[in-house]
Amino acid sequence: MRVVVTGGAGFIGANLCSHLGAAAEVDVVVALDDLSTGSRANLDGGPAELVEGSILDRARHRMRGRSQTAASAAVIATAT
Repeated sequence: MRVVVTGGAGFIGANLCSHLGAAAEVDVVVALDDLSTGSRANLDGGPAELVEGSILDRARHRMRGRSQTAASAAVIATAT
């Protein structure tokens, strides 16, 4: 199974990628992230392939062939 994790380079997404990568039924883990708050370093040494892009982009072509999608992306905003 191929799984795409949106927000995959964030804290929660990167941990989800690690857990999914350890699952026997998961062959490929793709982390889709625009790196606005996530970091490549969160995926270092892990099983996920990083695809830079936003969930707001036309990213469907990047996710072709996926079996599952885990959505953990978020846009953080604070009122001032």
